[in-house]
Amino acid sequence: MKLPVENLIKLDNRFEKIIDKFGIIKLEKKSNPFEELVKAIIYQQLSGKAASTIYNRFLEIYKNNHPTTTELMNTEHQKLRSVGLSNRKAEYIKSIAEFFNVNSYNLNDFSKMKNDDIFNKLINIRGVGPWTIDMFLIFTLHRLDIFPSLDLGVQKGFSIFYNSKKLYSPKSMLKEANKWRPYRSIASHYFWKIADDK
Repeated sequence: MKLPVENLIKLDNRFEKIIDKFGIIKLEKKSNPFEELVKAIIYQQLSGKAASTIYNRFLEIYKNNHPTTTELMNTEHQKLRSVGLSNRKAEYIKSIAEFFNVNSYNLNDFSKMKNDDIFNKLINIRGVGPWTIDMFLIFTLHRLDIFPSLDLGVQKGFSIFYNSKKLYSPKSMLKEANKWRPYRSIASHYFWKIADDK
């Protein structure tokens, strides 16, 4: 799936140069909400490289396959810690496994839900907060109008986009981002690109 960038350019033509530079972003097809949420927790608050190293070590526990909910629930805590996961992250991904072990939601189930309904279901999982849910909505469900103002990469890219040396507050970012509705996720993808480029 390619992002419909023309719609964003119509709302704000400043994005035209940005999109010309970085190209049209193609979204990866996802299939397993459980796996994607576990990955989001592992990647949380880490650089891409460090997170990728830990995630690959995590998969090695299960012979380079993602564990089932039961396998993850039965994995010893210290074994999860040994691959570089913090105590809390090891606990959080087990909480995700427990949730999906009881609630057998698949991608199709989530695709039919409204954003608020998804939020209300996932926020009850220990360790899953607004940022994690935003990442899930953007990268797993490909919702086009999510603006993760709490994400540091988006904050950095947003400030560069506005030629500011200081980071904007999440509140002011959300107010400014209203002009990009209903394509705020697309803007976010390019703010990540801008931040990485710098």
